[in-house]
Amino acid sequence: MLRQRTMKLPGGSSVANRVSRTVWRSVGFGIMAVVAGCITRMLAYQDFQAPNAIMAAAFAMFGIALLVTATISAQAWIGMFGALAFISSVALWVTMNEPWAYLLAAGAGIVVLILPGVMMMRREPSTII
Repeated sequence: MLRQRTMKLPGGSSVANRVSRTVWRSVGFGIMAVVAGCITRMLAYQDFQAPNAIMAAAFAMFGIALLVTATISAQAWIGMFGALAFISSVALWVTMNEPWAYLLAAGAGIVVLILPGVMMMRREPSTII
């Protein structure tokens, strides 16, 4: 339903928007694969720290999607958030089993995902949103 609505908007079926949708959908599938693997490892080997890897892998995938978005939209400022996602991923790999890593991931999620989303929405004409 949402896809049909966005396809009707100006530029909704452009190559850039189709690529962006595909990249972000693929990131979602990648994260689901990481979650399935980590949960399976946890259950099979009683490795209760395995799910801690999910956040670090997810931020690396977010970095890829943000850099692709920056490139195809010709908005270099989005690439800065992609770089921050990769830096967050490294920090989360290093601190993976620390309890406070979840706070780091929450803060990084706000900076890397919510902030650019809000900035992009503010740039859209009011007739689009």
